[in-house]
Amino acid sequence: MDPFDEPTGVSAEALTLLVRAQRMLLDAGYRYVGGDLENWPRALVQMQRHGLHVVLGPAAIAHLRDIADIWARAWNQAGPAISLVLVGDLDTRESTIFRFLEQAPGHVAYVDAQSGQFHLRRPRSPWASLPPLLKRRGLRRLLAGRDDDSSADRCRTALRQGQQEAQQTQAFHDQARQAAGAARKPMLTYLLMGSFVAVFAAMLAVGGPRTLTDPSPNLLLRFGADYGFFVAQGQYWRMLTSAFVHIGAIHLLLNLMGMYYFGQPLEYFQGRWRLGAYFLFSALAGSVASLWRHPMTISAGASGGLFGLVGAMAGMVIRYHHDIPPALRKSLRQWLMTVLLYNAVFLFHPAIDNAAHIGGFIGGLLLALAVGRSPIRRHPVGWAGLAGAVVLLAGLFAAAVHVIRALNLPTVNP
Repeated sequence: MDPFDEPTGVSAEALTLLVRAQRMLLDAGYRYVGGDLENWPRALVQMQRHGLHVVLGPAAIAHLRDIADIWARAWNQAGPAISLVLVGDLDTRESTIFRFLEQAPGHVAYVDAQSGQFHLRRPRSPWASLPPLLKRRGLRRLLAGRDDDSSADRCRTALRQGQQEAQQTQAFHDQARQAAGAARKPMLTYLLMGSFVAVFAAMLAVGGPRTLTDPSPNLLLRFGADYGFFVAQGQYWRMLTSAFVHIGAIHLLLNLMGMYYFGQPLEYFQGRWRLGAYFLFSALAGSVASLWRHPMTISAGASGGLFGLVGAMAGMVIRYHHDIPPALRKSLRQWLMTVLLYNAVFLFHPAIDNAAHIGGFIGGLLLALAVGRSPIRRHPVGWAGLAGAVVLLAGLFAAAVHVIRALNLPTVNP
């Protein structure tokens, strides 16, 4: 973010409010992700927490055009997840500042340090949570708050730490980009997504419009869905082909989104053949778990493989945590916990095959611990990794044999 190198044209009272605002955000768990330490607090800074970003800075007539340009670029990149808070000495009813606030996109707050008035503009947004400074109660706390001598030092220290974390993260991405090589273009991710769509299109051509919402059991089985009776009769391939069959358009759309968001970063950090191995192994592990838990239920979908990709990402973070900067490692852990908690919310939903999710996650986690590579270095698997992969494959094969033999099946087709 471009700082202002020249004087801001705002009073000491306005700068004091800016420091207080940043301290309030630090107290709320926000951290600096952008800013210029040399010109602080006279420069714009950016703070972030759980995906919500706040840009804070001084507002003077001479700099409104610069602020508008910077804010427009930031909003175009982050969208409704980013908010703008300005502090200055201009009356909120002054035409220039009022026009700027009304025309600026997104969530905007302006505080007049002289009169103690504020202007708050919050368009309707899907974001359930907003930073405290984008709420009237938070702005009143800002104006009524008090400062101590440690506030400025604390903000400077946090900003310095934020700059160091940003440099570490940038260096990590530079190394990861070099290690990724051809995998910088997630071709396998797109190929898998295309295979999901192709199979569903073939199902739609055979089954007609009903396939969009409620495909028949016979149609699902015809295209390779998993079912204990047929697996026990020797159709073992269903445990893998079921990952490419989807039960309706919504099911397909959700798994396409999952592959897009999980597959791209994993292919970037781990390479194509590892991504393929994680997905196929996890899909198979999920099918085995599903057969064990629901042997007489028709099962289909890529969810087991997708949760395997989440598990593989967790395995990468666990095994190569020393290669990942602390700030990025924390973000990855939060992302993983969000995905797992989301799945836990629907743990007992009858329409969701959580056994496949759990089996796939465990499969991807274990395989990544065995054959995964560092996100910033390309290196072969090694004998220990190959031995671990062989053990995992043998264990999965033994589990599949045990589950199939233990099936208590009827003697008639579904």
